[in-house]
Amino acid sequence: MSYSASGLGTLILVCGLTLAIPSTVAEDQSLSMGSREDQILFWENELEKMRTGNLAKARHQANTALLNLDAAKQQRSWFFPSKDEEARIKVLEEEYNRLLNELAILQKQETMMLAKVKPLYGIVSRRFAKEQSEAIVGILSKMRHISFEQVQYRAIFNIDKAESVTDFIITLALEWLFSYIIMYPFAALYYALWAAPMSIYAYSSGPSDIIIGILAWVAAVVVMVLPLLFFCGAALLIHKVWLHGSPNRGARRQGQFNSG
Repeated sequence: MSYSASGLGTLILVCGLTLAIPSTVAEDQSLSMGSREDQILFWENELEKMRTGNLAKARHQANTALLNLDAAKQQRSWFFPSKDEEARIKVLEEEYNRLLNELAILQKQETMMLAKVKPLYGIVSRRFAKEQSEAIVGILSKMRHISFEQVQYRAIFNIDKAESVTDFIITLALEWLFSYIIMYPFAALYYALWAAPMSIYAYSSGPSDIIIGILAWVAAVVVMVLPLLFFCGAALLIHKVWLHGSPNRGARRQGQFNSG
């Protein structure tokens, strides 16, 4: 019964969204005769209503269902769970999957609205520049966490070789910089070959934007690559001032790098 109820709930949501499409299409057609500012205002209002309404509610329900499911799994007996416990977990899993499906449908509708409003803003807009900035910051943040996790485990095994706390901190920072620099080109390639082109395509309104799109792509990739030059310079400076400042320290650090 729980499975059929969950399927019925998803079906009702799909039907509701389907019935809402004709009115949205009619509004879209009427707005197509208006100014660009009117169309932007309409779709921004629709997005705001969805994000603060149905979408926010769906996310909250999905998160709550996940917490309930995790709590039920933690309370389950380790060796011989009862049938009631297994049945409760199954019901919670079905409920969570149903809510995820509903959330995915709403997110797809949000994506369709964004596909309407982004070409209205165009490539040469503050919104496009802000999206590129957020994309670059997000990629660099993920890369920073990954590189630091790799370095900190390696640093634990070399902590006894440090002369002082300062020596350990500087060595850790230097190894993190080298790891970051090694990973950076892969992140830059991902942005240059996937993230930036897809974003430019979303904001373009037709073949007339090809030249502007190419220029925007070049500018965005240059902004993405600039931090790499800064980090390379910082790593070389630390390597020269700190490691080469003392021959013994430099020889020992070189031995650690070779052994690693």
